[in-house]
Amino acid sequence: MGLTKEQFVEKYLVEDNRENSYQTKNVPCDFGESDGNCQLGDC
Repeated sequence: MGLTKEQFVEKYLVEDNRENSYQTKNVPCDFGESDGNCQLGDC
């Protein structure tokens, strides 16, 4: 994707209440495919 980890987190994620855990900013997820799979692999 050409992003650093920090850029990816800032653009797509928000920190969750659990330690070292994130949730996507958008629902449905930006990485969901039409068949229900995740573009990023097993999440």
